[in-house]
Amino acid sequence: MHFDPVTDKPLHVDFYQIKRGQKIDTEVEIEFTGEAPIAKEEGGIVVKNITSIAIRCLPRDLEKVADLKIDLGKLKSFEDAIYVKDIELPEEIELLTDPEDILVSVTEAEEEEEEEAPSLEEEMEKVEVEGEGEAEGEKPEGEAAPAEAEAPKEEGKGEEKPKEKKE
Repeated sequence: MHFDPVTDKPLHVDFYQIKRGQKIDTEVEIEFTGEAPIAKEEGGIVVKNITSIAIRCLPRDLEKVADLKIDLGKLKSFEDAIYVKDIELPEEIELLTDPEDILVSVTEAEEEEEEEAPSLEEEMEKVEVEGEGEAEGEKPEGEAAPAEAEAPKEEGKGEEKPKEKKE
């Protein structure tokens, strides 16, 4: 089905006609049930590699695999894995997915090495070092250079002319 992206109204629907007695190829979703004992006891991580399998069967046989469930309780060590070939399918259903593919396995959790966060003093030192890098004669905006701020007026010349700002 195709839907309008703005209104979500159906725009187009494709219907397929199947012939009586002809097998169809389809995918069936796998539902994982239970909890892997090794993940619970040892803190392992359950890795689900495949969430659906491809099969070939008659349309009437699809109801036999509608609720395809895999019990994770079989994973009792880190070496254990559940393969596609471990799925019990009725005889009339042909498996198209490679039987040697791993459905689910458990891996050991790796500990992350924590880097030490820089202390506040180290951060303050960085700020000071960055401020010292300015060339002489340059001044940050809004600050007057020390020589200009304390320059005495020459006697007898009257008022000083205001200096032009360079932009």
